[in-house]
Amino acid sequence: LRVGESVITLPGGNPNWFTVVDIDTEDDFKEIAASDSGPSGDYTTSFYTWDGESLALVGTIEGMDDQVVYDGEGGVTTDTRASILDTWFYRDTYQLLPDHTLARVPKDFYERIDQGQPITVLAPLVLQTSPTDSTDAITLQTDDVITILGCDDVEWCQIQTADKSTGWFALENFNVIRGTGLEAREFFDGLSYAD
Repeated sequence: LRVGESVITLPGGNPNWFTVVDIDTEDDFKEIAASDSGPSGDYTTSFYTWDGESLALVGTIEGMDDQVVYDGEGGVTTDTRASILDTWFYRDTYQLLPDHTLARVPKDFYERIDQGQPITVLAPLVLQTSPTDSTDAITLQTDDVITILGCDDVEWCQIQTADKSTGWFALENFNVIRGTGLEAREFFDGLSYAD
């Protein structure tokens, strides 16, 4: 990316979209959004400012620029790929800080954007009431059809059954259900493991 005599090498190596955006309409800057398709469709968008002399990185987030929503008050929302259970995405929020950098706004729970195909239970699994309450909530039975509502993107995921009952399970090592030694795919048919 070159503006005047200032040059910055973009991360990712596959830039394919540039646009000018205004993350905060009350400040004196507009940002250059540079989207990149990544090595296997792992889209990112990097934001830069130009102060009249040099380019500076504001921040990099997941998602293509056309998926990103700006509230005009420094808030940026995008789709982020989760890091546990299977391949799924959630809405992620960033905030522009006074030093003109983007900071992620963490949440306790991230809702799955696309529930996709139905998830069918392959083997019984006891779910607990919440991450902090280990009381048994429900027991999933073989052939139950459930919805995975979302996860904390660290270890805990929430399930909802057809009758709207809910419960939680924890994961270890990305997709091993805690206490079972078995991967989630051995309990749930319909999970996505797209690259």
